[in-house]
Amino acid sequence: MRSGRRSRGISSCTSCAHSERKWNPVAPLVWQKSSFSGEAANCVNLAAAPDGTLRLRESDDPDVILVATRAGLSALVASIKENESLGTQP
Repeated sequence: MRSGRRSRGISSCTSCAHSERKWNPVAPLVWQKSSFSGEAANCVNLAAAPDGTLRLRESDDPDVILVATRAGLSALVASIKENESLGTQP
């Protein structure tokens, strides 16, 4: 995952299949609150960007946004679940 600020653009990845699709930093993202956050004040938010990547942020620091591919985020979640089931930490 890459970290970036909303006010800056995301550089185009020339080696990826999605490189033809450019992220428009002006286009508003539709943020969704994670169902695991419940009624907590500090929540994790997720948005799908027009370039096919995902954006993640914490509600207490919304200017810091992580960028991930769907495959990358899926692999991270799978690894966390596997480690939890084994009783280990990453």
